[in-house]
Amino acid sequence: MYSAHYSRYADDLAFSWSADDEPPPFRNLVEDKLRRFDYRIQPSKGWRLQRRNERPEITGLALDGRRLRLSERIVERIRQLKRQQSRNDGDVRARLRGYWVLRQMLK
Repeated sequence: MYSAHYSRYADDLAFSWSADDEPPPFRNLVEDKLRRFDYRIQPSKGWRLQRRNERPEITGLALDGRRLRLSERIVERIRQLKRQQSRNDGDVRARLRGYWVLRQMLK
């Protein structure tokens, strides 16, 4: 109907199409379908619309041209964790290791 492309990772859904704006009834159709199966859009995540000239971002990854990279939000989180690293907190070290592995996968 709208020639949208759909992708997902875990509970993150992404739709794209060639038009600059989302088709007017599209959001309501998606939300109705989610409700039908007892799902809902998380208020903290919400519904985000990215324009064609913006760098696409989903699940903490950003598409930069033809290359995936960590989003600025994730890079800032890593900086915060590095500042906390001196506390000798095992949870902080584990999170930093997880982000390091994620970075390695993107290389």
